[in-house]
Amino acid sequence: MKVTVLTKARIGFAIALGVPIGAAEFAAFTHIEFLRRNVWLCSLVFGGAGVLCWLIGQFSRLKHARSSTEGKSAGEDPLIFLKNLRYWGIILVLSAGSICWFSSLGNPKPSVVHATPAVVFPELELQGLTLNGAKSSAIINGQVLFIGEGIGSVELIAVGSNQVTVGLGGQTKILSLRK
Repeated sequence: MKVTVLTKARIGFAIALGVPIGAAEFAAFTHIEFLRRNVWLCSLVFGGAGVLCWLIGQFSRLKHARSSTEGKSAGEDPLIFLKNLRYWGIILVLSAGSICWFSSLGNPKPSVVHATPAVVFPELELQGLTLNGAKSSAIINGQVLFIGEGIGSVELIAVGSNQVTVGLGGQTKILSLRK
């Protein structure tokens, strides 16, 4: 298959136009929040406009081929294809595809993060404590608790010289003796 010089020139111009158009799209979709949030809508608009341009160009070409025998032929002006809506329609369709492709690369799907509710400890008052190794205890809100026991959901975790550590829902809190 032999490729003519005219076809090579058209391909070169298509690439030369496609690169800055793609760079401009990438910059616009990176910096403009509305476009970033509505990528699929923009892609549909670009793609639809491209298909419409291509169809109008097809019908114009058929109409022009039937009625025109005057004017420049395509062989005389290598840039005549830039006036063709079929060409710009294809550029717009490819542009819509590149928008979708770039957005899928640059915007990973956000993972769903479930916020854990903040743990709220009930009102606790350390009134006394006894240090005895593993059998240490504390008096909290008038109840004697050994390590591992609790008041409601609050568990006594550790007993120190003048403070205790309690836990609730994976959170800890230190209670100190009042002086």
